[in-house]
Amino acid sequence: MFEGLLSRPIRIVWASLILLTLLAWYQLFGSAGAAVPGLSDAAEPLAHAHHFHASSRAWGWHEFVIAFFMWLLMAIAMMLPTAAPAILSFADLARAGRTELPAAARVGVFVLGYLFAWWGFGLVATMAQWGLASIAAQVPAINSARPLLYGALLAAAGLYQFSTLKDICLTQCRSPMMFFLAHWREGLQGASYLGLRHGVHCVGCCWALMALMLLAGTMNLACTAALTFIMLLEKLAPGGRVLARVVGFALIICGGGLMAFTFFRGDPS
Repeated sequence: MFEGLLSRPIRIVWASLILLTLLAWYQLFGSAGAAVPGLSDAAEPLAHAHHFHASSRAWGWHEFVIAFFMWLLMAIAMMLPTAAPAILSFADLARAGRTELPAAARVGVFVLGYLFAWWGFGLVATMAQWGLASIAAQVPAINSARPLLYGALLAAAGLYQFSTLKDICLTQCRSPMMFFLAHWREGLQGASYLGLRHGVHCVGCCWALMALMLLAGTMNLACTAALTFIMLLEKLAPGGRVLARVVGFALIICGGGLMAFTFFRGDPS
C-alpha cells in the first residue's frame, strides 16, 4: 500500500501542500484566539502582534521576532495555495527530467525557494512595522494622521493593480508552464533558482495586496481569508486580470474616500 502511494507523487505533493496550508491556518487561528479566555496563554504575544505598529511604545527584538514569525505563517497560509498550479506543474516536469535526484526532493527545494522570496517580503514588512512603531513612540502626534496614511495605502495598492509590473508578474503566475519552459534548470540548484524566481514574480504580483495586512493587522483572519481568496482568483480564474482591475478600482475609491472624509472632517484623530 505504501509503495502504491509513493508511485503517485502528484498525490503526495497535493497532500503536502494541503497539510502545510492547514497547519499554517491552524497556527494563525490559534494565535488569533490566544487572548480568548480558555485558550493557552503561551501564544498570547502572537495574538497582539498586529497592534505593535500602532502602539505608543517602540519595539524590542521580542516584538520584531513575533511579527516576523507571523509574516512567515501568512506567507505559507496565503500564498502557498495560489502557487499550487506552479508547484504541480514543476512536479510533472521534475518527474519527466533525466536525473537521478528524486522528484520529491526537487519539488521540496522549489517550494522552499518560492517561500524564501515571500519571507524576504515578510522581513521588509516587519521592518516597516518596526519603523512605524518607532515613529509613533517618538512622535505621538503621528497617530492622528493614521487615517490619512491608511487611505493613502489603500489608494496606492489600488493604483498598483493597474501597473505594467503587476500585469507582467500576474502573467507569469497565470502561466507557470510557460515560465518553466523559458527558465528551466536541472538539479537541486535549478529547483531552488526556479522556486525563488517564481516567488519573486509572485511577490511582484501580490505585494501591494499583502501590504494591506499592515493596515488590517497580521492577525485579522477575515482580511487574511479575503485577500487569499482575491489573490487566488487573480491567478486562477479565467477573468483574473479583470478582477485585478476591479479590486484596484475599489481600493482607490475606498482609499480616496477615507482621505477625503478625514481631510474635510478637519479632525483626523
